[in-house]
Amino acid sequence: MKESEVFYVGIQTPAEIRKDILMSAKSTITSLKRYEQFRILRDEKLSQIVQLKKVLDELASLNRKFRSALPKTGVRPEFPAKKEEPERVIRKEVARKPEAPKRTKMDVLEEELAKIESRLSSLE
Repeated sequence: MKESEVFYVGIQTPAEIRKDILMSAKSTITSLKRYEQFRILRDEKLSQIVQLKKVLDELASLNRKFRSALPKTGVRPEFPAKKEEPERVIRKEVARKPEAPKRTKMDVLEEELAKIESRLSSLE
């Protein structure tokens, strides 16, 4: 497009349009923030799974070592029949590490969201 072909369009309600644009930017940033939380949670889950696999492998190797250290006998132990009551699982709360002070994507998104909300409040 040549410079001589530039034309302008009149906007009937610029404040409303600006408000709508800021609202859509706010919802986009909120969605990005939720996605970032999901991604962090997924990474934590994967690291916990890897840690669990390591522990299970270590338990299996220790069990093999233990069984090899036991004397060889021809007698098999009899186990009592299992009860029908399900065991209760006790959950322990894991203390989370304090987050590093470096800026993450989440912090940047929160700052942008705060800026947009302040601009939105100034329009109203």
